[in-house]
Amino acid sequence: MTYRQPAFMYDHYAADEITDLADISTTSSLLTDDEKRMLIDRRIGDVAVWGVTAESYIQFDFDGIVCNRMVIPAGHSLGGESIEIEVDDHTGFTSPTLVDSFSVSFGSTAIIDRDLTLTIESSWRLTVLTPGAGDYEVGEIWFGLRRPLLTSDGSVVDPGFETSFSSQITEVSYPGGEAAIELAPARRVFSLSVKNIDPSASNWRFLEVIQRTGRVRPFYYWPPDDEEAGPYLVKLPEDGFRFQEFSAPSVGTRYRVDLKMIEQLL
Repeated sequence: MTYRQPAFMYDHYAADEITDLADISTTSSLLTDDEKRMLIDRRIGDVAVWGVTAESYIQFDFDGIVCNRMVIPAGHSLGGESIEIEVDDHTGFTSPTLVDSFSVSFGSTAIIDRDLTLTIESSWRLTVLTPGAGDYEVGEIWFGLRRPLLTSDGSVVDPGFETSFSSQITEVSYPGGEAAIELAPARRVFSLSVKNIDPSASNWRFLEVIQRTGRVRPFYYWPPDDEEAGPYLVKLPEDGFRFQEFSAPSVGTRYRVDLKMIEQLL
């Protein structure tokens, strides 16, 4: 394992900023309103389907966003495809700027996690350059801002962070043992404790957003252990806790935030 600063992405601009489904469009067979909602409902199980043509795109028109990450959850049908991400200040893409270009391994349905140059723009387009063997299917397209914990404010991650699993089973106990049936795959469970947080610093502000919204709105999490590459779509199964670290601070108040997160597979 190699340590890295844990990171979060709670922005899902297509879900947070778009109020009119007409601001989601595609060049090939039209997405229905229900399928558009599947792209932005923060649930990865339902997939939107759009027809196969050369240079088939899905476009999102925002008022303007600050973005450095694009994530498509596992379960898509983009294996073997070449993909571009472009931005423009005009919905007609009269002068597009290419911000990313990549290929997906043939047959892969794994999560697509793309690091983008920090960009501020209003219209974002994901284009599949060559037609595939069947219709394209994707569960979500997240454009957002990945926020790693910063060390500049002196905050530190407790090295006792946890990764475990929560089994989803039905079980009956007998005198000689237990009989169990797995109802669904086990879900990852993460714990994280961040210490010495300055209330005037960036870490305080975005951890507060996660504490306030993370029980209801899932977010992406990159754990500090790179053996668990992630990102994982998670929610808080219980309220996060923030503590004052010193009972009688003499210089400045510092806090500790404890989070528990559970993977979302819906």
